[in-house]
This record gives sequence, C-alpha cells and structure tokens, in this order.
Amino acid sequence: MKKIIVLFLFSILLISGCGAKNTTIDNKNMNNETNGMYKNIIDSENDTENAEETAISEEINISEEMDVVEEETKVVEAETELFAMLPDEFYFSSGAGGWGTELFLEDDGTFYGQHHDSDMGSIGEGYPNGTRYVCNFVGKFTEPRQISEYTYSATIEYMNIEREGEEYIEDGFRYIVSGPYGLDNAGEIRFYLYGTPRAELPEGFLSWMQGTDMGPDYLNCFGIYNVNEETAFSGYIYEDYTELRKLDGKYVNDAGDEVIIHLESAIEPYTQELGYVEWKLFGGEAEHGSIKKNPIGGFTIYLDESVCYNFEITNYEVGDMKFSGADKWSEHFGTFIMQ
Repeated sequence: MKKIIVLFLFSILLISGCGAKNTTIDNKNMNNETNGMYKNIIDSENDTENAEETAISEEINISEEMDVVEEETKVVEAETELFAMLPDEFYFSSGAGGWGTELFLEDDGTFYGQHHDSDMGSIGEGYPNGTRYVCNFVGKFTEPRQISEYTYSATIEYMNIEREGEEYIEDGFRYIVSGPYGLDNAGEIRFYLYGTPRAELPEGFLSWMQGTDMGPDYLNCFGIYNVNEETAFSGYIYEDYTELRKLDGKYVNDAGDEVIIHLESAIEPYTQELGYVEWKLFGGEAEHGSIKKNPIGGFTIYLDESVCYNFEITNYEVGDMKFSGADKWSEHFGTFIMQ
C-alpha cells in the first residue's frame, strides 16, 4: 500500500515538472496539497485497519463470553444436581457407645434428622432408668459450590430444633433436648463424593471413618464434613450387585495360594459388603475378611482395618482374578483362577 502511495506522489511531481518553464508554481501550496492528500490516504488506511482490529477483538470477546457462560451453566447444573446424587441417609457415630446422629437428605437440599445419646448412670427422682439426650432437627443447605472434582462446599441456610432447651421426664427416663451433634456450630459444610482420593481428605474427616468407609487410597462412601467442628457423616448408595453373584467361589494361583469368596444373598445395608473372604497364603492358616466393590473399579478384600488388597476380575467368563497395587505381594500373587 505504501509503495502505491509513493508512486502516486512521484507521478504528480513529474507532471508538475514538465510544465515548469511556462508556469509559475507556488511550491508552498503544492506541498500543502500533496501533504494533505498523503494524510488523507494514510488516515483512510488506518481507519480500515482499526475497524478490522476492532471487529476481530469483538469476535474474540463474544467467543470468550460464550465460553464463560457455557462453563458457568455446566457448573450450576452440576451443583444443582449434587443433592440428588447423594445418598438419602447419612450417619455420624464413633462406633463406640450408644450415641449417634442420623441425617436424612432431600434432593432440594433440605434435611431432617435426630441425635441420641444415653447416660444410664444419671438417675434421680422420677427417672430411675437414666438420662437420654435427644435432638430432632430440620434444616436446609445452601446451594453448593463445586471446589474440586470430588468436593463441594455449602453452609446451612437454616436449622430448627424441636423443643429446644426443654427437659422432661417420660417412661422413667429424663430427656434433655441437646444440640444436633455433628452439625452444631457449623460454618462451612463440605460434601465428598464416593471415590474421593485420600490425599484430598482432611485428617479431621478421616478420623471419623470406620471399617470399610475408606479403601487403601479412596473414599468408599459419600461424606458430609462440618469443617468448624471436624465432625463427619458417612452415607452409602445401595447398588444392585446381582450380576456379581458369579464371583462366588474358590480361586487358586500358581503358588497354591487360595482365596475363597462367599457372597451374601443381599448386600449389607450399612457397609455395602458383598460377602466374606477366606484368605490362605503359603500354606498357612486361613484369615478371614470382607469383600467390597472399589470406587475406582475392581474390588477390595479387607482382612482387617489396616490390611487390604485391591483386585479385578480380568475374565468374567473364566473367573480370572488379578491383584494390583504397590505392595510387595502384588507381584507374587499373579493370577488366581476360579476352580
């Protein structure tokens, strides 16, 4: 474009030069006209370039805004569906003593539940059977916010307690209406999905997980965590494992190790254990444990709370069992064949 402008100006100068002998030229006026012409051409070129740049910039901005809206829409849909994805019932307990808190969750985030505890040694006139601490409550969680692939965050929008602060005697017991232990003094509430990696779970949450709630590396249940109080509820979705009945049987590897799987006719409702296992290695005494489906695929055999092995069925028709994991036994086990 600039070459064209130069040639155009050069042509004007040549034409002007041919008539110089007979015509008196006002150099100042000519320079002004030429400069003005050049300026107009440059301005026109700049306007065109600026318009093109503006159009491209607007297209980029519109595209970015559409991407943001689409991403926000996906997040909102995921957050709205969270409560519908979670189990209907959660439970908080230490596993020792007679206390616990049940929480029942609805798809819209509303919940209700009860806490109970007993002190049979706390007796008096009119309540010879002891003292019971109870709390019936209803409430609602706020819209959850997703903070990672497996973790959501919310707060409690409201929570009401039935007969709060009351104390009464009934059927030989003294009843004291206490707080909703596990949800009391709640600020942030976190929801952990089935399969959450152990590395993403806080120690306060892990301290309340029992038995098969935790696998070697992943959460085997769904969790609700009161961040302020470091109290945790666990919940399960009961799946139909009818197709897995074919796993029942005896498996032996080349070393003569034996694994005998006894599947129950129904899944244990709280732990979702499939059945129990007899485990016999190196010709030693048989150990006993439980078997459960693994959230990342395959299954896990639990011999006790600290010893567990992951395995998968590599050929359902034949019943080949292949163990996996980072422990030293994985390499030794090889493949177990159903007998």
